[in-house]
Amino acid sequence: MTINKIIIADDHRLICSALEQIITDNFINTEIVKVHDGKQVLEKLNSFQANLIILDINMPNLNGLETAEIILSRYPKMKILVVSQNENSSLIKKLKVMGVKGYLPKTFDQELFIEAIQSIQNDQLFFPINELKNDILKDRYNLTAREIEVIYLIIKGLNTKEMAAYLKISAYTVDTHRKNIASKTGAKTPINLILLLDEMGLSLSLII
Repeated sequence: MTINKIIIADDHRLICSALEQIITDNFINTEIVKVHDGKQVLEKLNSFQANLIILDINMPNLNGLETAEIILSRYPKMKILVVSQNENSSLIKKLKVMGVKGYLPKTFDQELFIEAIQSIQNDQLFFPINELKNDILKDRYNLTAREIEVIYLIIKGLNTKEMAAYLKISAYTVDTHRKNIASKTGAKTPINLILLLDEMGLSLSLII
């Protein structure tokens, strides 16, 4: 069985230890190295063949954004998950463009962190769209996280086939999500969905 080799990079040692504990409790055959700044990440990659790097943005010596840029220039296929207090939408867009595989705000819960690692290991991108504000949609309309993701993809202009390929699910499943969304919200067109989100004060800024 393949051994997962993970580097956790965060200048807060307690956060490093907490992330390490979650990973070791939920994933087998995992080897973890903890470092505390960007330069240490680059140095460790010379001797440790990581297949996932969990990276903070605000670190001394070399910040996470600069570190990710250097890593991806040297190792274009490296899987990077950014975990940061910075929830600025322009930063998240930049991470996507750079080739980072996932992003989580540090307000995440354990289940979301595990889901992020699993998704990235399965070659899927993981960028929960405006996760905190999406709680409003979940509470008001009883939407699932996947249904919310489909809403944003509909607004983005993807058709059923394109959504199925993007989400790595069947077109039938996408159609089921679309029917559930229409049933729960009453919104049957992209314009209806845009108006719905606007009425609730939810940002469309993370739609790329």
